[in-house]
Amino acid sequence: MTVAQNSPDTGRRSWHRRASKPITVWLLIIVLVGLGHPAVPEYRWVLIHAFTLGAVTNSIVVWSQFFTERFLHQRLPEEARPWQLRKIWLLNAGIVVVLAGQIASVLPLTHAGAAVVALALLWHACSLTTQIRRVQRHQAEAARRLLPSVLGYVASALSLTAGAILGALLASPTSDSVHDVALHARLLQAHLILNVLGFLGLAAAASLVVLFPAIWRTRPPRSRAWVDLLIEVCGLLLAVTGALAGSSWLTGGGLLVYALGWGLSCARWASVITRAGLDKTTYGSLSVTASVLWLLACLLWLAMQVLRHGTQAALPTTALLVGFGGQLLIGVMSYLLPTTMRVRAAWGLRETYRGGMLRFTLTNGGLALWLAADNSWLRVGASALALLGLVAFLPLMGRAVRAQLNRGLENHESRPEIPHARGTSGQVALGVALLALLTALCSGLGRPGAAPPASDTEERNVTRVEVTAGDMVFEPASVTVPSGHRLLIELRNEDSQAHDLKLSNGARSGRLTPGKSVEIDAGIITADVPGWCTIAGHHTKGMTFDVLVDPASP
Repeated sequence: MTVAQNSPDTGRRSWHRRASKPITVWLLIIVLVGLGHPAVPEYRWVLIHAFTLGAVTNSIVVWSQFFTERFLHQRLPEEARPWQLRKIWLLNAGIVVVLAGQIASVLPLTHAGAAVVALALLWHACSLTTQIRRVQRHQAEAARRLLPSVLGYVASALSLTAGAILGALLASPTSDSVHDVALHARLLQAHLILNVLGFLGLAAAASLVVLFPAIWRTRPPRSRAWVDLLIEVCGLLLAVTGALAGSSWLTGGGLLVYALGWGLSCARWASVITRAGLDKTTYGSLSVTASVLWLLACLLWLAMQVLRHGTQAALPTTALLVGFGGQLLIGVMSYLLPTTMRVRAAWGLRETYRGGMLRFTLTNGGLALWLAADNSWLRVGASALALLGLVAFLPLMGRAVRAQLNRGLENHESRPEIPHARGTSGQVALGVALLALLTALCSGLGRPGAAPPASDTEERNVTRVEVTAGDMVFEPASVTVPSGHRLLIELRNEDSQAHDLKLSNGARSGRLTPGKSVEIDAGIITADVPGWCTIAGHHTKGMTFDVLVDPASP
């Protein structure tokens, strides 16, 4: 056995590489589902949960364990590593079962998977707590300074444990009574707050105490992590309590308190950015900074919506998952993967930061265009560019690993320069040009559902129907159309919660808040076309709609 094999550090890196494999697998699954989404039932729900439960949850569990050992100066013994891996596999088994149960509409599977996920996260929280108790007994001063971050990881894990339980309750069938519909809306809001702001948000806040200045390659500011994290936890508890109680003022106030905690952290991080020049402004540092700004914007917007609409306020899912979650994950991993290998990190950073300003421009500009556009073609194109800026990390990650392993044996090569923002105006210009070109190409294609002027003959071959959404049903639940007729559906949401309608031929309404209506151009009908509400859980509760061809029509 070689010295390297006996090295504890080598063993830890080996464990970390094995534990990180599911992250790459889930990222690839997200890409595949995105490409083949027409064939995936409830693909939006699947995409969201493949990202949050799959990629993000695995990342947080793996990296929070890694940082806990670093922060507390307490390395786990090698005999404990197999148990850490078993925890990872248990977590992923639960995630797979949850997704399978939801796709197949098998409620016991969904409940079993949610229970396994909750158990794995509870196990993780207990493991971290055990490490904290050891440090408290030894009173290690250096470890105590970063203790708030580890406590943040514990609170994060407990948030997802509670969120998984609420998710299982949301998957359970309910009646169409006003009470059950209102309860479902409250549970959904609490579930989303716990998962996104509790699990992801607290883990991010705990990590960025150290990571933010490290990625910007400057000295950290004076830490007040205790204060910031305590404010965030208090805000989270207030928001969740308000959501469950149906109190918009308590929920909105909790969100503002939570945003205050992040705002205080940002105020201190501002000094980090001002000390760093363009030579230290990299793809990783810009992505992490932009992700925090997206989070703050979403928090303020959501708080205002909750104060106005209560439990019917729609979570800015796209902005949170892409702008905050996705960008934070890719930005942090672009820095961490090369640096944690400890073998010629500069070679790895050169690859993970490659084309960084172009990718950064596409992600943030594309996301802004995606959210602002009301043209369906423009939204599709903008979303593709925004996601392309993120998924480009996958091939670059492979290049980084190969570069570091190869260069590790070539000590005679000089250290490469890490790509930074200086002199990258061409990349920014290219990104802006691509977004502008997309906007120009899509500007003449019209809004979703819009139709060109019809001739007199065409007008006679148009069938118009009015459909209402409410109480987990469409009324009427089906319409019959002569073959060859064009179908226009006037959809109105008369429920107290949001709904939408998607037809299997691709026509869709978009999300409708209570009281809103929209006209859907379903196109020329020549065969039966099924439809459904894509809001999570609504399809499985029977919210379907069918377009039938009149058998008597020629």
